[in-house]
Amino acid sequence: MIKLYHLLTPYIIIGSINYFFVKDALKFANPMAIMSLRYLIAFASMMLISYPIKHKIKIIINKDTFLLSLFTTISTALWIYGLIYLTPAESAVFGYTMPLFLVPVSYFILSEKPLKITLFGIFIGFSGVIIYSIFSSGIEFSIGAILTIMNAFFWALFTAYFRKLRNYNPLDIVSTQFLLTALMFSLPSAIEGDYKFNFNTEFVSDLIYISVLGGTILFLLWDFIVTKIDAVKASSYIFSIPALTMAIQSLISLSIPPLGQIIGLNPFSR
Repeated sequence: MIKLYHLLTPYIIIGSINYFFVKDALKFANPMAIMSLRYLIAFASMMLISYPIKHKIKIIINKDTFLLSLFTTISTALWIYGLIYLTPAESAVFGYTMPLFLVPVSYFILSEKPLKITLFGIFIGFSGVIIYSIFSSGIEFSIGAILTIMNAFFWALFTAYFRKLRNYNPLDIVSTQFLLTALMFSLPSAIEGDYKFNFNTEFVSDLIYISVLGGTILFLLWDFIVTKIDAVKASSYIFSIPALTMAIQSLISLSIPPLGQIIGLNPFSR
């Protein structure tokens, strides 16, 4: 029997590392073009993963799957443009304000009321964001923070729709999400007219990670997590990602973050 920690552990590890591969991929291509290709590859990999299990994926087109995909597209676009201005650790900190937005979103969309202990955990985690922000500054930082917090709101929306669609086969839902999101990203990419990719070994490895592990696997894990337990409770378990992301960033850069930021991150690890 699959336990919750079987899903949470790989989600936290893959999700933390994903920031670095996306940040690196931005050196080689336009953000919209990257994400259009990412979701297309994720959809193709879903077909391969699903075949031994289900053989044929059913693409489900209705109002809920359209909204799920629309919110995914907006969330991802805000996240990747915010990441242009932020380090991976900063992006993770502001992205994980999502549980705060998920409380009212889940109430209105799912009629789910969170437990008091869950609300307290979210409050503790969000207090870390406030402390972290006090010890960070700069115009670019502010732009990135605003975009990433907006991303968190739309992430909360598509998380609620994952939960709302829990009676469908998750392979069908995630496949539909990837296909529609890839199509939605292709439109602004076409308008921008910038499909140039610097296809070197580094970019290909970035793309494989963010599409397969940081795309297909990560979204499947998140879908399973939020359908296994209520959405707000599920989101409260993943506050360790910002702390792990900063730890990885410190190892890569061989530097210690400012004390104020470490204090701000401490609530995330609880």
